[in-house]
Amino acid sequence: AGVRIDFYSGSSHVLTYPDPAAAALYIAANGSVNVFIPNLSQLGRGQYSAVVSSNQKVVVSVQISSVDQATAPWTAFAYEGVDAANTAQKIFFPAAMKNFYGFYSEMVIQNTSGTTSTTLTADFYSATGTKLNATPIQLGTLAANGTKTYATSDALFNSLPSGSTGSFGVVVNSSATNIAGIANVWRTTPTYMSASYNAVITGSRTI
Repeated sequence: AGVRIDFYSGSSHVLTYPDPAAAALYIAANGSVNVFIPNLSQLGRGQYSAVVSSNQKVVVSVQISSVDQATAPWTAFAYEGVDAANTAQKIFFPAAMKNFYGFYSEMVIQNTSGTTSTTLTADFYSATGTKLNATPIQLGTLAANGTKTYATSDALFNSLPSGSTGSFGVVVNSSATNIAGIANVWRTTPTYMSASYNAVITGSRTI
């Protein structure tokens, strides 16, 4: 496989790796390759999204850690790259948390269209299926190739319950394009913990 990775900051293209003038990353049949992001000197400190393109079918796993910093919190988590076939205009997060036993969540949403912007809304549901917001919560516009992060601690979600009832299912709707999503979950007290999972686009009768 010949692979290239396009990195974005928000909706701005920052880097194609390897450079288009150079050979693509080579992955042997049944092989693998690791890309260590801190080694990419073209990328400054910050949060990025990425689009991986290949001339053969590949899968991607992303590992993130903060263990290099001198003081806590130290975190580590992982998620799977989202196959283009697993994107949709409606995605589901089965576990979002707002001070639920100390846990908080963030949803990271990526617009998979390279040409069209979209408008996002979210609906939150309790464990009993009760809708918690009277009208859809407006998440704003997501530019082509853009990515935004929404934390349950943001003022946008002040109306949602917190504490022992602060655990929700979330449905995010996109007005115009397919989107992908991951959720990060963390806690700082009494101990540091972190986790991550992929949003889904549909359910199944057997899981």
